[in-house]
Amino acid sequence: MRIKYPQAGRLVYSDASSATRSFWEEHWGALDERTFALADQGYLQWLETPFRRHLPRQGKILEAGCGPGQVLRAMQVRGYETEGVEWAADLVGRVNRFRPDIPIRAGDATALEVPDGSYRAVVSLGVAEHRRDGPEPFVREAWRILEPQGTLLMSVPHYHWLRRLRYRRPDTPTERLDFYQYAFRPEEFAAILQAQGFRLVARYGYAAWESLCEDLPAVRSLERLPLVGPRLQGLVNRLPGLSRSTGHMALFVATKVERP
Repeated sequence: MRIKYPQAGRLVYSDASSATRSFWEEHWGALDERTFALADQGYLQWLETPFRRHLPRQGKILEAGCGPGQVLRAMQVRGYETEGVEWAADLVGRVNRFRPDIPIRAGDATALEVPDGSYRAVVSLGVAEHRRDGPEPFVREAWRILEPQGTLLMSVPHYHWLRRLRYRRPDTPTERLDFYQYAFRPEEFAAILQAQGFRLVARYGYAAWESLCEDLPAVRSLERLPLVGPRLQGLVNRLPGLSRSTGHMALFVATKVERP
């Protein structure tokens, strides 16, 4: 069970389960060859354009909060010098045993045991939104471990115009549910990045179809149609304007500068 409601300018997702270490270890489930089949071909799906445009071809790149490491593996196949950190230690152990060629280790993305300026770029996809007290420690730590003028690519759920219309108040009591994540307005998250010492370079959106299905039940019914659903999904996700305005996730590209 999951509900959404506005609070202090953000959209709050409450769920029967909070985003703990054990949650993520269970969320990713068992690992098999299918887990990495597309990643082994370098497949990045909607991340292709921003990665190609903004990730440096030279220098170390960290994915902070990498899950099993599919994106990490795809970057590795494409020739990037990558490594990953994941909070769920049991998941990391399973990846290390199943795919020792994927450079992943256990760690906390808000307190990494590496020197200042260790990386040329940091990628963090769908991680910072899960902290109840806000995403600032994730952004602050990314700033610390980046080289001067280093690049951050960080995505969070998008509190876009459709969600602002759709979710105006709680539709059920929330006392029995745990905090799961926030969705942010782009201007708020851009301000958070700036306050922590970053200059915004670009913003992208992705997973527009996922957002439409989540927020509009009529669209979800189309997804079940054998011929129409997959074609419509592909069309929606290929439209950059729609992805930017109503994508489930907003991806921010920023450069490390001096803190204010």
